[in-house]
Amino acid sequence: MNRFLAALRQRILVCDGGMGSTVLAQGLCKSTDCIDTLTFTHPEAIRSIHESFLRAGSDVIQTNTFNAAPHTLQHFAGDQQTFELNRRAAELAREAMDQVPSAEARFVLGSVGPGREWLNHQAWEDSYTLQCDGLLAGGVDGILIETCSQPAQIEAAVKGARGALAKAGRHLPVLVQMTPDHYAAIDKAAELQVDVLGLNCGAGMETMLEAAKYLRKIWPGLISLQPSAGLPILDRLPDDDMIDRHAARYPLSPTQMAQQMERSVSEYGVNLVGGCCGTTPEHIQALCVMAQHVRFKQSPRDFLRPDRV
Repeated sequence: MNRFLAALRQRILVCDGGMGSTVLAQGLCKSTDCIDTLTFTHPEAIRSIHESFLRAGSDVIQTNTFNAAPHTLQHFAGDQQTFELNRRAAELAREAMDQVPSAEARFVLGSVGPGREWLNHQAWEDSYTLQCDGLLAGGVDGILIETCSQPAQIEAAVKGARGALAKAGRHLPVLVQMTPDHYAAIDKAAELQVDVLGLNCGAGMETMLEAAKYLRKIWPGLISLQPSAGLPILDRLPDDDMIDRHAARYPLSPTQMAQQMERSVSEYGVNLVGGCCGTTPEHIQALCVMAQHVRFKQSPRDFLRPDRV
C-alpha cells in the first residue's frame, strides 16, 4: 500500500492551514492573484509559512499551487510558467520539511484548485495534466483536488491527475475535496473512486459536519475535512468607505475548531483533518492535540451501519 494511505489507516493525520489567508494577513500580496507566483518572487516567505505549520505539528503540507493550473495562471502570470511554478512549489514544501525534522512520516500534497473559468472537458483535463506534471516533478506524495463545487470540473481534474500519473509511471493517491454545500459534487466525486474523499473551505464547522454526515453515508473509504475558521469579518478602513480585505478576522478559535473536529473524527471516522481559510498554526496545533488522544476503533466501512447514519 502507498505510504501515505497506509499512514491514514494507522493514525489521524493533520494537514496544514490556510496558505492564502496567511499570505494576505502577512501583507505579502495585495491581491489573491499573486499568491501562487510568490513561489518565484518570495520563495523564502512561502517556505517559512510551510515551516510554521510543520512546527505546529502538521503531518501533511500542501503546495502553494491553488491557482497554478494554466487555465487560471494565464490571467496573471502566463500559462507558460505552469510546469516550472508547480515543480518549484513542491520543492519548497520539501525544503521546509528538511528544515523542521520529525520522527513521524510526513507528506506533501500537490494542491489543485478549481480555476476561474469553464472550459470544454478535454481542455480542462489537459490543463490539469500539465499542472500535475510539474507537481510530480517536484516530488509530491499525492494530488489534492480541492474546493470543488462542479461535477464536470471534478471529473476533468481527476482524469488530468491520473493522466499525469500514468505518463510519469507513478502510483500516488488522488484526493478530492468539495465545498460542503454542493451535494451533487460530492455524489460525482464518490463515483470516481478516488483514494480519499473529503470537504474543505465553507462557512465553518456547522455546515461541514452536516456534509460530513452525508459523505460518510455514501462513501465507505478514507475521509478528509479541512474547514475554514468561519466566514471572514471584514473591517472598514479608518475614515473611508473601503473594506480592508487583507485584515480579515475569522471567528472560529483554535479550541472551538478542535472540539468540533473531534466530533467528526469520533462520529464519522475522519482520517485526515486540517484547515482552510483563516486557519493558523495555532489552529493546527489544537488539531494535533486532539488527534493525539482521539482514536476511532471502527474501520471506515463500519460507519455505514444504519445506526451510525
